[in-house]
This record gives sequence, structure tokens and C-alpha cells, in this order.
Amino acid sequence: MMEITNEEQVEQALQEWVSALDVLDDPIFVHDRECRILRCNRAYQRLAALPFEQIIGQHYFKVFPKSDGPLAHCVTTINDENGNENEDEITVGNRLYRSRFYVIREGGRYLYSVHILEDITRQRHDEEKLKQNELFIKTVLDNLPIGIAVNTLRPKVAFSYMNDNFPKLYRTTREALSTPDAFWEAVYEDREFRKKIKKQVTEDAESGYPSRMRWSDIPISRKGKKTTYISAQNVPLPDMDAAISMVWDVTDRKQTEDLLRSEKRFSEKLIESIPDIFFLLDKSGNLIRWNKNVETLFGLTPEQLPGLSALEFIHAEDRPDIAQKTKKHSKRERASQKRDC
Repeated sequence: MMEITNEEQVEQALQEWVSALDVLDDPIFVHDRECRILRCNRAYQRLAALPFEQIIGQHYFKVFPKSDGPLAHCVTTINDENGNENEDEITVGNRLYRSRFYVIREGGRYLYSVHILEDITRQRHDEEKLKQNELFIKTVLDNLPIGIAVNTLRPKVAFSYMNDNFPKLYRTTREALSTPDAFWEAVYEDREFRKKIKKQVTEDAESGYPSRMRWSDIPISRKGKKTTYISAQNVPLPDMDAAISMVWDVTDRKQTEDLLRSEKRFSEKLIESIPDIFFLLDKSGNLIRWNKNVETLFGLTPEQLPGLSALEFIHAEDRPDIAQKTKKHSKRERASQKRDC
């Protein structure tokens, strides 16, 4: 029986290994120290567009990928006694490949190198497209007039993204919000209010109901400065165990509403202070405002007065005359308004 030498066993194993690699789509070739091709799979042969007999024994850099010499990282790894593997990216025409290669040694002696060429053109294109999309989204978010952030809520509030308006509207800084769970103390100075709002927001967020994750007219106070007001909303991201946090300034609206309420209270007190009866009518002559004296004098309740015609307060015999005079007065008023326009 013929004894098989160690080198023959290695050669046999190599042949079986290369045959198995023929089913792979990635081009693979084996070369010696002089970079001459010893074996290659069918994917490499198709890429080289040459018959196998014209490939074997040739310098790989004269077959594929073609260049003036072997790849730099290939030579470096071969000459490094401790080098076993390396990779690089190479461009061939309009295709981009990840070139991975492995040096096979035995007892410190170099045997051969295995090159694997992975076409990553589509992958890199998709990565670049994804980066562009991410940049576009980030640019949009960075320039929104509202504050927006992505953060976790449990176990602590920690931010992975925030635009410039987010800390600005909360009247704090990025640095102050960078520490996990620093949000509450950085934003709400008053201890009691901080405790209250934290409890409310946490409970609402944990409820899972988006309708509860909106908070209106929240005061942001700073000692010695005017209080501003914000409204906020969270959009849960269950797959990320996080949320999109949005905040916008409502100070002007809140102050306007407060002013309107103050003016309303003032006008109500002024009307009530008039000793005679007082009422306001709409264009149709129906009541829209009145003082308490109207209710007392005519014995009507506040529920009965809205929309009531002022003619109801006039004696029945005088109503036609008053109605006609009122109609004439209304016409003169409308004509006067048209002239003013």
C-alpha cells in the first residue's frame, strides 16, 4: 500500500477544499509566495473571463484584480512571520471589493495564501444612501422650530439625540442633560414641582396610551427670571425601548390667554358695578352680555337670557316702533362703516 506523504495530504485537502468553494458566489483564489495562482473557484474564473488553464500559474495581479504588482497588504502579511490574515478594500472599474486573505503556514513555514473577494458595491451604495438619509433627517430635525430628542425613560432618562432647540426650550444645556437622569433637576428647579411633574410624566409614559403622553402649559422657572411655558409630547418607540420627545414654546399663547382672562374678569366687574341695567346686543338685537341688574329687574335666570331679543324687555304696544327705529339705526351704522372702508 502506497504511503501518502504529509504534503500530499495537504494537497488533497486543498483540492477538496477548493472544489467545495466552487459553489460559492464570492471569487476565491489560492496563490504561492510569488503570487502565482495555484487554485481558484469558478466565481473567480468567471470574473477573470479566462479559461482555468490560462489562469493557473499566472501572477494574480495580471489576471484579476489587474495592477502593476501584488496588493500591498498581501505582501506585508506574507513577509510578516506572525501575520496570518488581513483585509482591504479595492476598486476595480465601477465595482468595490473587500479583499480578505489568509496566510496558511505549517511549523512557521509559508505554504500558500487564500484570497476572498467580496463584492460590496451594493452594500456600500446602500450604506451611503442610508448615511445620506440619516443626514437629511438630522438636518431637518436640527432645523425644526420645536425641540426634539430621542431618549430612554427607564431605568433612567438618557438621550441618544437632541437638536439645539431641545435644551434651549427647557432653558438648560446639552452638558447638563448629558448625564443619565439629570433631566429632571436640570429642567425643574423647584423641588416639589419637580417631584410632581416627574411622577406624572413617568406614569403617563408607562401607561402605554399615546393620548396621555402630552403635557400642556408646563412652567419652566428660573430664579430671578420670568417664567416661560412649554408643551411637550412623547411618541413611544417600543422596539427601541425609547421615545421621541418633543417640546415647543407656548409662552406667548399662555400670556395672551391669561391677559384675555384678566380682561374678561375686569370687564365683568366693570359691568356689574354699573348701577343701572346694562346689556350688549348682537347684530340681530339679541343679548350677549348683561349685568346682574337685568336678571333682577326682569326676573330671569342666566340660562334664560342668552340669545333673548331685547324687544322682550319692551312693552308689547311699543315694540313695533322700537323695532323700526332699531332697524333704521342699524342701516345707518352699516352705511357709515362702508364709507369708512
